[in-house]
Amino acid sequence: MATSPIVSAPVTASSTEIEELNLTLRELIEQKDAQIRALLADETARLDSAVGNLAAPSAPDAFERYQYVRSAAVSSTNSTGWQRKLNLNGFELPLGTYRIGWAYRYNNTSNNTDFLGRLLMNGEELFRHAQTPNEQSRTFLKDGLGQYQHVSGFDVIENLSGTVDFDLEYATGDRKHTASIWKAVLELRRIA
Repeated sequence: MATSPIVSAPVTASSTEIEELNLTLRELIEQKDAQIRALLADETARLDSAVGNLAAPSAPDAFERYQYVRSAAVSSTNSTGWQRKLNLNGFELPLGTYRIGWAYRYNNTSNNTDFLGRLLMNGEELFRHAQTPNEQSRTFLKDGLGQYQHVSGFDVIENLSGTVDFDLEYATGDRKHTASIWKAVLELRRIA
């Protein structure tokens, strides 16, 4: 059975007809858009309900399960006095057991001077780090490339409640040399 080729003829329409078609097309698009938005809203509500208390707190004093702060930027100092890199605070903790975690990259411009780091909770030292890099960081670049070290750790604190302030601080062991810290993170998670 042979088929005949489709022949198309030019279609002509008045500007009024084109306007009516455009209006109809816009109405169809708006209807579909409204349907998609309704489906997305329903799915978002369902997922929010499923996640429950694992969702991020909605206000600073509504700590539920997890808070964190981070900074990828390079911070440097020639001071032997402590400099703050990160601060995690501003929420009320319900009584519980918490895991505080920390991590950062660091270096010093000398291979015989310590990089110093510490973590404080309400001004009390939880962790202290003093380490001399094995090589000088003459290739250190502002984006954190070159010679560096990495530190990470955590601590578990029981029966913690109320307003708590965590600070990650750093310094150099000798003013003649520069200590740098970057890709730093503090995270607090309620575990019981």
